[in-house]
Amino acid sequence: MRILLFAFGALLALAGANCDSRSAVDSAITAAVKSKLVVDNENIAVNVNVDTRAGVVTLTGVVGTQAEKEQAERIA
Repeated sequence: MRILLFAFGALLALAGANCDSRSAVDSAITAAVKSKLVVDNENIAVNVNVDTRAGVVTLTGVVGTQAEKEQAERIA
C-alpha cells in the first residue's frame, strides 16, 4: 500500500511539474513531503493534501488528533 501511495504521489508531482503555476522545485518538495507522510503514517497521508507554492508548503485536511496534526507539521 505504501509503495502504491508513494508512486501515486510521485506521478501527481510529475504531472504538476508541467503546470505554469507550479515550478519543478515546488513539485519536488510536494513529492518529498507526501512520501515522508506515507512512510511515517499512512492515515495522515491519505487525509492530508500537500500543496507547495514558491517553496511554501501548505497542508490541508483532517486528522484524528492534535498529535497527528503536529506530526504532519514536523514532517512538512
